[in-house]
Amino acid sequence: ICRNLDRANFIYKLMNNVSSTGTCFIIGANNVTLDGGGKTIIYGNSSGGTFYGIASTGFNYLTIKNLSVSRGTDAVFSDLRYGIYLSGSQSQYNNISGITANSNFYGIYLKNSINSYSNFNDIVVNNNSAGIYIDTSKYSNFSQITANYNNKGIWVLGGEFNNLNNITTANNNINIVLEAYSANNIVNSFNINFGGNGVLIDSGSTNSLVNGIINSSSGNAF
Repeated sequence: ICRNLDRANFIYKLMNNVSSTGTCFIIGANNVTLDGGGKTIIYGNSSGGTFYGIASTGFNYLTIKNLSVSRGTDAVFSDLRYGIYLSGSQSQYNNISGITANSNFYGIYLKNSINSYSNFNDIVVNNNSAGIYIDTSKYSNFSQITANYNNKGIWVLGGEFNNLNNITTANNNINIVLEAYSANNIVNSFNINFGGNGVLIDSGSTNSLVNGIINSSSGNAF
């Protein structure tokens, strides 16, 4: 069942798919592991409101792995639904892997994590307003990311010193966005297919894009 995960240094494992009309899991302790075991979290299965599949504010050394997270079918696209939400200056040294976050408003949202030093690996984000949203956060590593059919595939807003490696995107309105003074981010080995615009950089500086391919963008490649 959906619940608070507030026991430090503990491993929680999903044995079945879970669902909720509101928020499903709130992590409220350090060094918590949530092993999804390949199961699915359906949350926010109601209209209106703001709900989260998995949320944590200000905790560190978290492991979230091997699960899918999506909003319920009773919610509409404009309802604020956060698949995985990590926020706060103390949200550090987290490891997120093996995640599929489809049909949320935000697939994965990293907010105000000033010294994150977190790793996000093997992530699939489809049919969201923003697949991955890095908001005013620094020093995270994202690798093996697939982002398709989102409004914004990967959105970096005021983020710095983040590394994004092995990125594959297709059919997003904007595939990769770096804006609002995002700086010193590295996007390495990216493959953008179709969609509106390839890469948008607005009010950013010293960002590096390396080893990339942009195919059949209907808007601007850059």
